[in-house]
Amino acid sequence: MIRSEKAVKVMESAIFIFGEKGFDNTSTQEIVKHAGISNATLFKHFNTKENLIRECYLATKRNLVSVIKEGIDPEDSFAGLTRTIWLNVYEWALQFPNKYHFVQNVSRSRFRDPEIEAMVNAEMMFYRVAFKAAKDKGEVLAIPFELVEGAIVTMLDLAVSYKVSESEISEKQVYEMFYRGVLAPLKQ
Repeated sequence: MIRSEKAVKVMESAIFIFGEKGFDNTSTQEIVKHAGISNATLFKHFNTKENLIRECYLATKRNLVSVIKEGIDPEDSFAGLTRTIWLNVYEWALQFPNKYHFVQNVSRSRFRDPEIEAMVNAEMMFYRVAFKAAKDKGEVLAIPFELVEGAIVTMLDLAVSYKVSESEISEKQVYEMFYRGVLAPLKQ
């Protein structure tokens, strides 16, 4: 969906403030002030605060999926795909911390939208297929994909938080920490 310049400004401001303060601690008044628009303009484009959150989440998830897919080789192994996805999300999270926190906050809240999650899952089906193939070949343990996915997200959160507080750690060291913590134990 193509949005007007003002709607994009509202969404950028909302993502920034929601990422810092959360949903319940952010008023629409703060968003309009940050965006430099009127309250009427916000509600012209987004009927409710909840609709604004949903539209921001949809736009941010679409952006994240496109970032995740950068440099993906569909023929790559599960470990190779995981490395590419991991590094893409990790770099995106460091470059756009408010967007990253916003997505994490929504995914753990009442605003999590099953339709958006279904869209993301469809876009990321190649990764599930790669996991199943690796599982069938005995390259990873026969555990549910959702468990692996949860471990990846948890380790990514830890790595991003650690990198923010300990800037001396390299991208390679962070990925190695992840690999040893999540992927290596999956091997039989």
